[in-house]
Amino acid sequence: MENTVSSSSDSQNLKASLRSNSPDNNLFPSLENLRLNSGVENDSACVYPGDNALRLPSNQSFARAMLNGYSSTSNGNRAGETMTTDRASIGRDSLCNNDFNLFSGLARQTSPTSFQHEPIAEGGSNVSYGFDNGRPAGNAGGFGFQQSLDHAHLPQMNTIIIENALTQDGSDILKDLLSWREPRITNKIFEGVIDFMFELMMSQHGHSLFAELIKLSSDDQLGMIIERITSHSPLGGIISVSKTRTGSRSIKKLIELLKKSSLIIKVIAALKEGFYELMISQTGSSVILKCVELIDTRSNELLYVAAIEHCLNLAVNARGCISLNYFIDNIRGLHRIALLHVIAKNSLYLSQDPSGNYVLQKVVELDNPDIIREICAQLNGHIVKLSMQKAGSHVVEKMLNSRGMHHVVKELVESKQLLQVAKDQYGNYVVQTALKASKISGSAPDEQHWPCILKLNFFLFHLLVESLEDVIINLQDLSDASHSLAFQRAGNSFYQELMTKLQEHLDALQHGYGRNVHSLINVDVPIN
Repeated sequence: MENTVSSSSDSQNLKASLRSNSPDNNLFPSLENLRLNSGVENDSACVYPGDNALRLPSNQSFARAMLNGYSSTSNGNRAGETMTTDRASIGRDSLCNNDFNLFSGLARQTSPTSFQHEPIAEGGSNVSYGFDNGRPAGNAGGFGFQQSLDHAHLPQMNTIIIENALTQDGSDILKDLLSWREPRITNKIFEGVIDFMFELMMSQHGHSLFAELIKLSSDDQLGMIIERITSHSPLGGIISVSKTRTGSRSIKKLIELLKKSSLIIKVIAALKEGFYELMISQTGSSVILKCVELIDTRSNELLYVAAIEHCLNLAVNARGCISLNYFIDNIRGLHRIALLHVIAKNSLYLSQDPSGNYVLQKVVELDNPDIIREICAQLNGHIVKLSMQKAGSHVVEKMLNSRGMHHVVKELVESKQLLQVAKDQYGNYVVQTALKASKISGSAPDEQHWPCILKLNFFLFHLLVESLEDVIINLQDLSDASHSLAFQRAGNSFYQELMTKLQEHLDALQHGYGRNVHSLINVDVPIN
């Protein structure tokens, strides 16, 4: 227990120390301090030929290693050495100019298994550890053996970076390094993770590092990232990543960053290939919807086309219908109308589906005149049957509160099954809604007539301004006259017809579900 507490405390201290040792704090050692040789007091940092039990560092050793590579030694300059005038600048440049020295402390604890150990020269006089007279040397040290800084060593260094990027402490420290906004440091970290982009994006700890890294990446680097995640991969590519919790967060961060960039087209093209698969996934659909919310209509065209292509299959899927409804809220332009028409033309099919009816209800709520007309045509002759179905009754009720109200009430009034509908477990709700909707329609001007009424009121106000009483009387007359508009006349007429037919069956309505309708008739139908 004591060790655990101590370890946690050390980790926090190390992170704080790293943050304090930023390039602007003048805490970097001189080049001479950064040089290591076999004569240092603590030779545990060196790797000797006999060390066979070498492995990637733990979180704690990684933290210490990073600090060893970036902060000055506790002893300061050794005897005989002079302090440079700009330690921070020299330290930063020396750290960034040498791949191994950048992560020297980390590298000292990790030996690439593919490299041969070289004997340490006695006295340390002929061993180079990465610097020669203040310049990066041809042979890099820090490992306790001579190595050439060619590209053969980079995969090993990249492995060190990605392995630690997937841990909490390692990710935190790498984010601290990124916060310095030093391009050369950013590039080193980028090189370390680019070949492991999927792992980084889906990692519990790595995804936050990914979010910080892309903010500092150049257009070329962002292009490389997109190339990686949109290509085929054993991990399934961008579609599989988008369906994981952390992966979807990473993709959405990338979308937010690229929303005004031409690079976003490649991301959208890749997402389009798995559109249906993503839309029936809770996490995956959030990625699609992020595109629809943030990106312009032209760039989203591929997703719009995919939505039209898959809308019926999505509508009848328990998860897909929810995603499609959100999509309908955000789709813009001509594709929006096209999508609504496809749904409207399949109204009868969708109205009877446990999931599809929710999508149709969504479309009815939009109350688009052309779309409502299409839905009425598709449902014509089926209102009574739908009213007595669980899914269909919800659609009919929505229609009663839309521009299609008169069509629905007319079909109910003219049906010989009105009593059966009123006594049905679902149908009784339809009849109640029909009574309320038709009464409302017949008692107040429809919103489409208000502009005309307001203009008339304004005109009359100026004509009768000499007599306030006349104005008030005239406004009242105008309000009463509005009830005579064709729309209101029809609504009132349907309400009266509906009431008359139901009152013929009052006795029959006193039993079962019909009691709900009976009580509504007896207390007079409330407008609200």
